[in-house]
Amino acid sequence: MEVTREVRYGRGVRVFDLVVFLGVASNSVWYLMLTVRQGLAGAALGVSSLGFVGAGVLLALRPRVGYIVGLLASLMALDWSVRMDLWASRNSWIQLNMPDIQPNFAVVTILIILGRDLIVVAVCICVLRLLPGRIGTRTWPTFAIGFVVLCVWYASSVMPYRIPVIIDGIPADLRIAHVEKHGLSIHEIRISAFRDGRAWISSHDRRQLQYQFPERARLVVLGQHPEALERLRTSVRSPALRKLETPSARKPSRWNAEAWYVAFWDSPVLAFTSEYGSRPPEEIVALFPEIEKLPASDEQSHYVSDVCLGFCYDPLRH
Repeated sequence: MEVTREVRYGRGVRVFDLVVFLGVASNSVWYLMLTVRQGLAGAALGVSSLGFVGAGVLLALRPRVGYIVGLLASLMALDWSVRMDLWASRNSWIQLNMPDIQPNFAVVTILIILGRDLIVVAVCICVLRLLPGRIGTRTWPTFAIGFVVLCVWYASSVMPYRIPVIIDGIPADLRIAHVEKHGLSIHEIRISAFRDGRAWISSHDRRQLQYQFPERARLVVLGQHPEALERLRTSVRSPALRKLETPSARKPSRWNAEAWYVAFWDSPVLAFTSEYGSRPPEEIVALFPEIEKLPASDEQSHYVSDVCLGFCYDPLRH
């Protein structure tokens, strides 16, 4: 039996759809005001917002026309949303990897993410309502599709681990990282040493399923410790170390594992891990604790964030 217009576009259905349209329009206007965005992106946001308002009005007068207008507005908003998140620096999810992220910034970012997923729900609603038969009266498929899109978007955005801020600086002459993994607990120490006599030592203890964890950084002036400085310069110049080759570097994945990563400023990362059954050269093993135990001239602390709850964090990318 054919579904009548009254059933197909019943008051409850139209009220729900109106709420979705106005929600997308409000989120778009709020984002436009938040970023003070101009140009084509700002124009697209403004036009799509007006389109959703117009579609909401038409739902009471000409429902089918209203859904056609809503579909055009949601496709325009979706195109803008996809373009924005194709840029790594604009990736909404990795904004949550900001060091020392403030709660209000995290809330704003989450609202932006939910607003963009609501655009997908709006697209699905318009398409369903324009389909023939009773399928057009159903609403749950829109949320199912929206949830799937949210999961795919999340997975493709957060892996591999990265942070949204690129810090320009002089690359270290020698970087050494030592990672010990015991179940969900991970202990990590990194040393970034320079031939001018500076060395930054970063360390933290974290657990997977943990969004934020504290990290401590210490500056050591090797110029005050001639023996350690000379050992560092010898390692940097060592032909034997530079000729070493190892399997591709990756973070430890076994329940219990240990890994050493070594890199010169102009060479790929060397990986020595229990998973590969390899150990780093003795001169690296001896140099690492020697620098680590030196007194610091400056100390800093900050929080490291991982929206993937520790499973995407990678010492090779931090």
